[in-house]
Amino acid sequence: MSDKRKESDREVHGAPDIAHPDDDQQWERQTELITAFLFEMLERVESTDAKSAHAARCELQTFLLNSLGQSLRVALDDKDSIARQWACELLADVFVSIGKHVGKVKIEKPYRVLMKNAAFRDEKKLIGKLRTDILFPAKVRAIAQRELKQVLNCRKRLRLLSSVTGWKQAAEAENIPQEYWPLVKFPEFSTDSFDKWFPFLWPLIQEKIELSKLPPLAQRDLDTSGIRTRTRYLADSRKTAYDHLQALARLRDKGVF
Repeated sequence: MSDKRKESDREVHGAPDIAHPDDDQQWERQTELITAFLFEMLERVESTDAKSAHAARCELQTFLLNSLGQSLRVALDDKDSIARQWACELLADVFVSIGKHVGKVKIEKPYRVLMKNAAFRDEKKLIGKLRTDILFPAKVRAIAQRELKQVLNCRKRLRLLSSVTGWKQAAEAENIPQEYWPLVKFPEFSTDSFDKWFPFLWPLIQEKIELSKLPPLAQRDLDTSGIRTRTRYLADSRKTAYDHLQALARLRDKGVF
């Protein structure tokens, strides 16, 4: 057996060490990879590729059930802590989001126990008055990523068509919307070209979440430590999309996305 084979047999496979937030570069890369992976799995859930869709559903089910289970454990902890408050607020968001689609959620245990926690009650009451599709940044990120993939696909097709005379007629024949035609002159999506891409992408994303019809969203004035928190405005959804697309641009520079 070669020395190389022996060395590979000794390799330990598995997740790498998780970076500390102080390690800016490594922390940023790991969080970007996690975000890209989760949203890619969400898109594959409905894929026509049966094997890919099944694998995505399995991965997401394991991740989501474990995540919610651990959040519930923290929320039911006897000790009052910032972590417990966070878990209660997260679960309140989940309860209200589900309740808006299936009616009132009545679960004796552990819902009754959670209702004893002020953070859970306050968050549930607050979120219940608001549009949850805008309140959850994850929804905005998902829309932004889906729109970016659509735009990149259209740009690729337009660039191929532009090599022949009468490409606009060909684009119409392929049902490529005229609003995407300017992409034929766009540079590759990257961090260097991001300032050109985002003004084009944002109106398309904004249209999907209908921000213009929504009032500003106010969060709690004070948290449990008495610190005043910032009011959440519609512009926050723009920033959420901006930050996520910028992260995807960095991933694309590295050949990951």
